[in-house]
Amino acid sequence: MGKNILSESEGIQAKRFKESKEFEKEGKEDKEEKGVKKKINYYYILMEDSVLNIKDTYNKAIEVCQYSPYSYSSATNPTVCGIEQIIGRTVADGVREKYISIQPQDEDEQINPMHKSMCGCRLTARVIFVMLLLGINEPSGTPFMEKYKSLFSTEHPNITNIIMDGLNVKQISEIHGGSVQNIYSYLPPQTSNLFIVQILKYIDFLQNYYPVHSFIVMIYPDNMCGVVSSWYSGDDSVATPIIYNKIPFEELQYVLKPNKGLLNNDYTDMLFGKGNNLEGNLETIFISKEAIIGEEGLGGGGGRRKRTKKKRKRTKKKRKRTKRRKRGKRSKKKLSRKKGKK
Repeated sequence: MGKNILSESEGIQAKRFKESKEFEKEGKEDKEEKGVKKKINYYYILMEDSVLNIKDTYNKAIEVCQYSPYSYSSATNPTVCGIEQIIGRTVADGVREKYISIQPQDEDEQINPMHKSMCGCRLTARVIFVMLLLGINEPSGTPFMEKYKSLFSTEHPNITNIIMDGLNVKQISEIHGGSVQNIYSYLPPQTSNLFIVQILKYIDFLQNYYPVHSFIVMIYPDNMCGVVSSWYSGDDSVATPIIYNKIPFEELQYVLKPNKGLLNNDYTDMLFGKGNNLEGNLETIFISKEAIIGEEGLGGGGGRRKRTKKKRKRTKKKRKRTKRRKRGKRSKKKLSRKKGKK
């Protein structure tokens, strides 16, 4: 009897000990999970703060270009200097063009004022994307320029430039069919936290989709989205500096549907600025961060560049091997000649 009671008590103690250990383990896991969530939330808080700082800094630089283009503050402003480097001209070029007495014969040669050019949506979408990647507030410095060039340079094909230049019907259908990795025709949940979004409009006589607006979408963990946009249509049109809006995920999904929310002027006034509205047969393309920084799609992207580098390395190795063989053959010929002379 005593043996049985003892074994029963030992069993109860062992069970309690096991339960306590499991409880401790669960507690640790809960703490770790909460810690991870805190870190994620903190990251997104920093991301939103960064966006707001970018908006304020960039818009102040636009004002400097507009109201004091020849000033010391314009010449030394890091944002202005960075944009000058990207687009390959200075603030003064646009000002001289404005006051020149004889207009150029070709209208395409006219230079838009820098404060308006800085509002161009394709420019700001690319620039803001790189700044968010690097966690900086100004588009200047070697790291920024190197990253911008590696992602968006026109020297090599890349997915963003391909889409921003317009797409044909076949390419649109490929994206709709999901055959292009990390590129979407709708705002996808739980895939990426950062997108460059391109709105395209079908032009009948071109039989292609032509780019009409580019902007940034960020997805936060609380089911909210940040939308960053600027707008300039060219020539004498009004330029809209950077606007930031925060909107629930489901609502933004509806707003960015081509034949629904995008044709509603109230929505587009809110997201893109008063009077910046859309019409016609539209398509919305979402280019995820993963597609831009190295995934493949539509014959562009970083993956292609990586393969090119590998090919170069292989070619160099082949050349070295060929040179060694030739040297070996030459040395053998010399030895045979010497033997023949002897």
